[in-house]
Amino acid sequence: MEREKIVWEFEQLYHSLKEHEYRLLARLEELDLAIYNSINGAITQFSCNISHLSGLIAQLEEKQQQPTRELLQDIGDTLSRAERIRIPEPWITPPDLQEKIHIFAQKCLFLTESLKQFTEKMQSDMEKIQELREAQLYSVDVTLDPDTAYPSLILSDNLRQVRYSYLQQDLPDNPERFNLFPCVLGSPCFIAGRHYWEVEVGDKAKWTIGVCEDSVCRKGGVTSAPQNGFWAVSLWYGKEYWALTSPMTALPLRTPLQRVGIFLDYDAGEVSFYNVTERCHTFTFSHATFCGPVRPYFSLSYSGGKSAAPLIICPMSGIDGFSGHVGNHGHSMETSP
Repeated sequence: MEREKIVWEFEQLYHSLKEHEYRLLARLEELDLAIYNSINGAITQFSCNISHLSGLIAQLEEKQQQPTRELLQDIGDTLSRAERIRIPEPWITPPDLQEKIHIFAQKCLFLTESLKQFTEKMQSDMEKIQELREAQLYSVDVTLDPDTAYPSLILSDNLRQVRYSYLQQDLPDNPERFNLFPCVLGSPCFIAGRHYWEVEVGDKAKWTIGVCEDSVCRKGGVTSAPQNGFWAVSLWYGKEYWALTSPMTALPLRTPLQRVGIFLDYDAGEVSFYNVTERCHTFTFSHATFCGPVRPYFSLSYSGGKSAAPLIICPMSGIDGFSGHVGNHGHSMETSP
């Protein structure tokens, strides 16, 4: 899909440049002809004047040999002939020709700038694609851990989807389960290496996704922030995107997030988020200090309408570079559902 889009954009650029080339070449030929005609007219006038002046100079040289009396008798006629020769002003580009040259130069400048902008955009897109592809090389298979799910969260049978329900399930209040906020953790746990997974958030109006330490408090209220062991991004009320730093960081995104890529580099202390649809980086938590195992983290609320749809952990088997559950990218610990 990415390759087809790039090829299509290059084809559009090629056809656009060829069209501009034909138009500018035709315009250039028109300008060449106009300049040639203008200069040729001036050259003809100069040549005519030079011819007259040359003749007059030759006559004056002959008259210099005459006796003084005869020279004075002819001087009036000679001066009269000299005055009749019109010496033109130095050649100046006609105003209409100047305007044509100006328009042509502006078109060339616009085309050059357009090509520069397109080249920069393509280079930026390629860098974004490369960054996301490198992250996707570390794809892992993530599922939801039902033992951690808040009772109002309904998990699918394959443990890849979660939705909110006003009706709480009758579930045991085991130590792993969140009992106040609608949260659920994913499996496996990560203790080293690099790991990547994707979450389909769709049109949901309120959600939070990211990672957290396995040791975070599950009982009572807790703020999702790095100092409490959470590194996540969130959508509020369908329009406000936030990175849950301390204090929080607003994310002024150009397009809504539909599918989010999460990349954990445990050893570097980084958690990065990507807009998979637009193939671009969204936010990175840097210099994180992880105290023990880290797990995928999900939180969602019900607000009616389309937002009732579930969060979906996307299967990574179709992603280029996916080579199994954890491959050789790092270490993880399975948690028993």
